[in-house]
Amino acid sequence: MKNNLFFLLLVTISVFFVSCFKNVTDPDLKDIGSQKIFELAPIINDGLTYKALPIDTLRDLYSFVRDSSVQTLKIPVIITASESGNFSSDVTLYLEKDTAALRVLNYKLHKTNPSQNYVLLPDSMDVTPKPYSVTIPAGQNMGYFTIKVKPLSIRKDSVYKSQFIDVVAYKISKVPSGSIISNGRSSVVYPVSADKNKYDGKYSIRGYILRSGDPAKTGVINPFTRGLVTIDSVTTKFDDLQLWADGAKVAIGNPIIKVNPDNSVDVSSDGTTVAYNAPGFNSKYDPSTRNFYIYFTWGAGPTSRLCKDTLTYIGPR
Repeated sequence: MKNNLFFLLLVTISVFFVSCFKNVTDPDLKDIGSQKIFELAPIINDGLTYKALPIDTLRDLYSFVRDSSVQTLKIPVIITASESGNFSSDVTLYLEKDTAALRVLNYKLHKTNPSQNYVLLPDSMDVTPKPYSVTIPAGQNMGYFTIKVKPLSIRKDSVYKSQFIDVVAYKISKVPSGSIISNGRSSVVYPVSADKNKYDGKYSIRGYILRSGDPAKTGVINPFTRGLVTIDSVTTKFDDLQLWADGAKVAIGNPIIKVNPDNSVDVSSDGTTVAYNAPGFNSKYDPSTRNFYIYFTWGAGPTSRLCKDTLTYIGPR
């Protein structure tokens, strides 16, 4: 009899603790029946691969082009569906600014020096339409919350981990009936700056290159991708070296491209041996396509070293 009572007590205690555990943690998918979990995902890779975003970890700095246009930052919203699948009709969820997450972040990172606190981007710059919402189409498990920003007024000294960095911080606040908000992935905090020029971006590069006396490195270049990184308002630099025809890297430093008022281009590089415009060729930028056509030489000159590149704009870097 005592053994039976002891066993019953153990079962009762176990049920109590299991119930408490489920109330304070993200539910297991097999336990939620017809519910769906809504999450915010990192911008990186469009949210197709993602992990928990602890609020004391800032993502990479998101930089806008500094001009008068209204620009966008898209944050993926994910539905983690149970065995019931996705919604059969369009669903809308709502977000709000997450000032609490920002306070926690500042306390964790700057509690000994509050003068370094991160600051929420003011409404004069964050012009995202209200109410903050995103609609996910029927049958799909991803949508995008689009933040609209006026970057011209963002402080120029807003760089990663500097004092008073501007951030955007949002959290999911309301989801459709029959669904729940993720316990650990419902909030994002992104630092923002406006330090890109209008030429900054990702480009596909193809062309022809000459290395006199070396047929392996001479010829048509297999297409490759490079980012153009902002130096100043008219100058960008390759984020890696130029390639030879055989795929090896050209050791003259990263090419630097400066756009003149007439859209002609001056080419140089940041290596010991410096590139320069190839005589007789018209290096230029085409504003209608955002493509570059550059011709440069180095060393012994164009009869020995010559590169002709077409840079086709792909999108933001």
